[in-house]
Amino acid sequence: MAQLLNVGMTGGIACGKSTVAQALQAKGVYLIDADKIAREIVQPQQAAWHAIIETFGEQYCLPSGELNRHKLGQYVFANPNALAQLEAITHPMIRQTIEQRMIQAQHNLPATPPYLLVDIPLLIEKNYQTLFDRILLIDCSADIQWQRLLQRPTMTEAKAQQILTAQTTRDKRFAFATDVLENNGTRSDLYQQIQTFHDTLCNLGLNKI
Repeated sequence: MAQLLNVGMTGGIACGKSTVAQALQAKGVYLIDADKIAREIVQPQQAAWHAIIETFGEQYCLPSGELNRHKLGQYVFANPNALAQLEAITHPMIRQTIEQRMIQAQHNLPATPPYLLVDIPLLIEKNYQTLFDRILLIDCSADIQWQRLLQRPTMTEAKAQQILTAQTTRDKRFAFATDVLENNGTRSDLYQQIQTFHDTLCNLGLNKI
């Protein structure tokens, strides 16, 4: 059985990770999305949902039974101890699910494209580095990141600053990255870099088989 390359993708908020993930998916690359998993594990009656309601109370639950993610997010971002409690509940479950899906993919996916992609915004912060053969960093300048972030619906300067403060530095991401896509220009510029990266990984993966 061919062994796929495990590629972890990270980058700061509003740097373009979703655009890159969608483009690589369109080329047939299998994607594991940590943010999607984070939403799955807190669905009503899941283990994380029960733990969150028990820890923070039913006031963070909508009439439908789903978590009020917006209200809970506002609370934990303003309270570091609460954020630590929430992450202690969710992050081990997210990591376990990611690892399970990586193993399943290695057993079930075809050999081409010869790599899988795992999108983890907090890859460096939560020490996922050892899971991957390569780490792809999506980066842009601090000024462009700030401008893009403030264009998001309901985003305020205060909330944007909270989010950026909670994330690791660009320098630390660069220290771990094996591949970097710079998203400071046009969409066409980014797509050209994506194609080059994909071609490189295909060649590496095929040589590994």
